[in-house]
Amino acid sequence: MQVSAIQASYAMPPIIQPQPVDVSTEKVQVIVEKTPSRLTIDQTKAWEEMNLQSILKSMDEEANEGKQAVMESITKAVQEGKELMKIEQGGNPLANQAKRNSEKPIYPSNITFIPSPFSVKINYVPETLSISTIKQEV
Repeated sequence: MQVSAIQASYAMPPIIQPQPVDVSTEKVQVIVEKTPSRLTIDQTKAWEEMNLQSILKSMDEEANEGKQAVMESITKAVQEGKELMKIEQGGNPLANQAKRNSEKPIYPSNITFIPSPFSVKINYVPETLSISTIKQEV
Protein backbone atom coordinates (compact mmCIF):
# COMPACT_ATOMS: atom_id res chain seq x y z
CA MET A 1 0.00 0.00 0.00
CA GLN A 2 1.24 3.17 -0.98
CA VAL A 3 0.31 6.50 0.64
CA SER A 4 0.04 9.43 -1.63
CA ALA A 5 0.78 12.88 -0.38
CA ILE A 6 -1.98 15.48 -0.23
CA GLN A 7 -1.01 18.92 -1.13
CA ALA A 8 -3.17 21.78 0.03
CA SER A 9 -2.90 25.46 -0.65
CA TYR A 10 -4.85 27.97 1.30
CA ALA A 11 -6.61 30.80 -0.45
CA MET A 12 -5.41 34.22 0.63
CA PRO A 13 -7.76 36.94 -0.50
CA PRO A 14 -6.06 40.29 -0.82
CA ILE A 15 -6.96 42.68 2.07
CA ILE A 16 -6.66 46.33 1.28
CA GLN A 17 -7.20 48.80 4.09
CA PRO A 18 -7.52 52.52 3.36
CA GLN A 19 -5.30 54.93 5.20
CA PRO A 20 -6.82 56.17 8.51
CA VAL A 21 -8.45 59.62 8.57
CA ASP A 22 -7.03 62.03 11.14
CA VAL A 23 -9.98 63.61 13.04
CA SER A 24 -9.42 65.99 15.93
CA THR A 25 -11.68 68.18 17.99
CA GLU A 26 -11.09 70.69 20.72
CA LYS A 27 -12.77 70.43 24.07
CA VAL A 28 -16.19 72.01 24.45
CA GLN A 29 -16.01 75.07 26.67
CA VAL A 30 -18.53 75.02 29.51
CA ILE A 31 -19.08 78.36 31.27
CA VAL A 32 -20.74 78.25 34.68
CA GLU A 33 -21.68 81.54 36.32
CA LYS A 34 -23.06 81.54 39.84
CA THR A 35 -24.07 84.34 42.16
CA PRO A 36 -24.23 83.23 45.79
CA SER A 37 -27.40 83.52 47.80
CA ARG A 38 -27.63 86.42 50.23
CA LEU A 39 -29.47 86.58 53.54
CA THR A 40 -29.70 89.86 55.42
CA ILE A 41 -31.22 90.25 58.86
CA ASP A 42 -31.74 93.78 60.17
CA GLN A 43 -32.43 93.86 63.93
CA THR A 44 -31.86 97.57 64.35
CA LYS A 45 -35.51 98.46 65.02
CA ALA A 46 -35.92 95.58 67.51
CA TRP A 47 -32.82 96.68 69.44
CA GLU A 48 -34.03 100.29 69.46
CA GLU A 49 -37.44 99.25 70.77
CA MET A 50 -35.73 97.38 73.61
CA ASN A 51 -33.67 100.53 74.31
CA LEU A 52 -30.45 98.74 73.38
CA GLN A 53 -29.42 100.84 70.40
CA SER A 54 -25.93 102.02 69.58
CA ILE A 55 -24.33 104.63 71.80
CA LEU A 56 -24.30 107.22 69.00
CA LYS A 57 -28.01 106.82 68.32
CA SER A 58 -28.75 106.89 72.07
CA MET A 59 -26.73 110.08 72.53
CA ASP A 60 -28.49 111.70 69.57
CA GLU A 61 -31.94 110.84 70.97
CA GLU A 62 -31.01 112.09 74.46
CA ALA A 63 -29.66 115.33 73.00
CA ASN A 64 -32.89 115.90 71.05
CA GLU A 65 -35.01 115.15 74.13
CA GLY A 66 -32.85 117.58 76.14
CA LYS A 67 -33.32 120.35 73.55
CA GLN A 68 -37.05 119.76 73.51
CA ALA A 69 -37.23 119.87 77.34
CA VAL A 70 -35.30 123.15 77.40
CA MET A 71 -37.64 124.69 74.81
CA GLU A 72 -40.71 123.52 76.78
CA SER A 73 -39.23 124.95 79.99
CA ILE A 74 -38.57 128.30 78.32
CA THR A 75 -42.11 128.36 76.90
CA LYS A 76 -43.55 127.56 80.35
CA ALA A 77 -41.45 130.28 82.03
CA VAL A 78 -42.57 132.84 79.45
CA GLN A 79 -46.26 131.91 79.91
CA GLU A 80 -45.98 132.10 83.72
CA GLY A 81 -44.18 135.45 83.43
CA LYS A 82 -46.97 136.83 81.24
CA GLU A 83 -49.57 135.62 83.78
CA LEU A 84 -47.71 137.39 86.58
CA MET A 85 -47.43 140.58 84.53
CA LYS A 86 -51.23 140.65 84.30
CA ILE A 87 -51.75 140.14 88.05
CA GLU A 88 -53.54 143.47 88.32
CA GLN A 89 -56.31 142.19 86.01
CA GLY A 90 -57.57 139.91 88.73
CA GLY A 91 -57.51 136.22 89.36
CA ASN A 92 -54.91 134.45 91.39
CA PRO A 93 -52.01 133.55 89.06
CA LEU A 94 -49.62 132.58 91.91
CA ALA A 95 -52.02 129.97 93.30
CA ASN A 96 -52.83 128.65 89.83
CA GLN A 97 -49.13 128.28 88.97
CA ALA A 98 -48.40 126.63 92.32
CA LYS A 99 -51.19 124.12 91.75
CA ARG A 100 -50.02 123.32 88.20
CA ASN A 101 -46.39 122.93 89.31
CA SER A 102 -47.27 120.70 92.28
CA GLU A 103 -49.10 118.06 90.22
CA LYS A 104 -46.96 115.11 89.25
CA PRO A 105 -46.96 114.27 85.55
CA ILE A 106 -48.33 110.91 84.52
CA TYR A 107 -45.75 108.99 82.55
CA PRO A 108 -46.84 106.25 80.17
CA SER A 109 -45.62 102.82 81.15
CA ASN A 110 -44.36 100.49 78.48
CA ILE A 111 -42.75 97.10 78.50
CA THR A 112 -39.49 97.90 76.77
CA PHE A 113 -37.84 94.49 76.68
CA ILE A 114 -40.23 92.95 74.11
CA PRO A 115 -39.91 94.33 70.58
CA SER A 116 -42.97 94.78 68.41
CA PRO A 117 -43.91 92.09 65.89
CA PHE A 118 -42.14 92.27 62.53
CA SER A 119 -39.47 94.64 63.87
CA VAL A 120 -36.76 92.28 62.56
CA LYS A 121 -36.43 92.69 58.81
CA ILE A 122 -35.35 89.59 56.85
CA ASN A 123 -34.38 89.67 53.18
CA TYR A 124 -33.29 86.61 51.17
CA VAL A 125 -32.04 86.64 47.60
CA PRO A 126 -31.60 83.09 46.20
CA GLU A 127 -28.54 82.13 44.22
CA THR A 128 -28.63 82.17 40.46
CA LEU A 129 -26.91 79.63 38.23
CA SER A 130 -26.20 80.09 34.54
CA ILE A 131 -24.59 77.35 32.42
CA SER A 132 -23.59 77.98 28.81
CA THR A 133 -21.43 76.08 26.32
CA ILE A 134 -19.32 77.13 23.37
CA LYS A 135 -19.33 74.46 20.65
CA GLN A 136 -16.01 73.79 18.92
CA GLU A 137 -15.71 72.66 15.28
CA VAL A 138 -14.23 69.33 14.19
